[in-house]
Amino acid sequence: MVSFYVTLFLIFGTTIFLFFLSGSSKIKAKNLSLIMICLGINLLTSPMALFIGVVATDSPYSTTLDFF
Repeated sequence: MVSFYVTLFLIFGTTIFLFFLSGSSKIKAKNLSLIMICLGINLLTSPMALFIGVVATDSPYSTTLDFF
């Protein structure tokens, strides 16, 4: 369970770091702000896509009580 939260912390931390890094003058000088923002958005959507994929392929015999 701890590794799950550590992984989420690393993903969200990297995403926030990329969002703030996209505003730096070095990145703006090379016109890479859009790429950095897109990388941040991709990092945010990856855990959500994994969650949706796991739930969508769940066993048909499981119930709501099994989920919680």
